[in-house]
Amino acid sequence: MSAPKNGNGDAPAAGATSGIRRIELMLDEEQFAALEGWRYANRVADRSEAARELVRLGLLSEIARVYRLVAGAADFGEATEEGYESKA
Repeated sequence: MSAPKNGNGDAPAAGATSGIRRIELMLDEEQFAALEGWRYANRVADRSEAARELVRLGLLSEIARVYRLVAGAADFGEATEEGYESKA
């Protein structure tokens, strides 16, 4: 019998907690410096926690952008990536 699979087809890591996924993230020097700078400025002790928080903030920003795009389309007609255009 094969090991249970997680959502992306990989077997869960040994000792993995349910609902927690492990990823490996490769950063170039500039990205790493930006992460460390943000972590220091926000007094986040753990690098992994800083990365998780930045991902969370980025996802919230993207959700808000899509919401504004959809809301603009409903209010003003067709939406574009650059802004909103009303159908006149």
